[in-house]
Amino acid sequence: MISLQRTSGEPYSNCISLGWFCGTASSLSKLGLRSNSGPFDWYFSHYWAVLNQIENNFQDFMKKENLEIEKDNKRIFKDKKYGFYCNHDIKDDFDAEYDDIYKRYCRRVNAFRQAIVQPTVFFRCIRDQEEVDYINANWDYAEKLLKSFNTENRIIYLYSNELKGVTEKVQSVCLNIDKYIGQLYEMRHMFD
Repeated sequence: MISLQRTSGEPYSNCISLGWFCGTASSLSKLGLRSNSGPFDWYFSHYWAVLNQIENNFQDFMKKENLEIEKDNKRIFKDKKYGFYCNHDIKDDFDAEYDDIYKRYCRRVNAFRQAIVQPTVFFRCIRDQEEVDYINANWDYAEKLLKSFNTENRIIYLYSNELKGVTEKVQSVCLNIDKYIGQLYEMRHMFD
């Protein structure tokens, strides 16, 4: 069992998803831990890209010139620069809806920026074995970056049974599931 208390015994002010996919935020929400809707909650992401966006203060986050619609599904768009796949935002027409989508993400970014200066615990579901390798090589960079906003911030990595070799230098938990499942019911119960 993971303690969600700081070393002082006080609870963290915020629990925030750093994604991989929407199951992270969905499971946090089900447990009543999710602080608010964040910029990384509702799409597929690479961890390096999440950290890069945080480090560069979201300078080119969701900029239209970086986005392209999927050829096979007009309700999915991809950020060509960072590899984010967004599949929850377009209802009918990307061009007509882009301004609203962008404003929604700007609100999420602003809420994220305000939250992380308070003691925050971040959760990242590890995407694949390649991401395990990235974390093992860059755990100190990620920790320093997140602690630069508040020294009490911490990150908990969550992974499925199929992933192996997460460094002992980070706090990680095996979810005791074989793989991440894309069904709503299963996603909301991943952390049980």
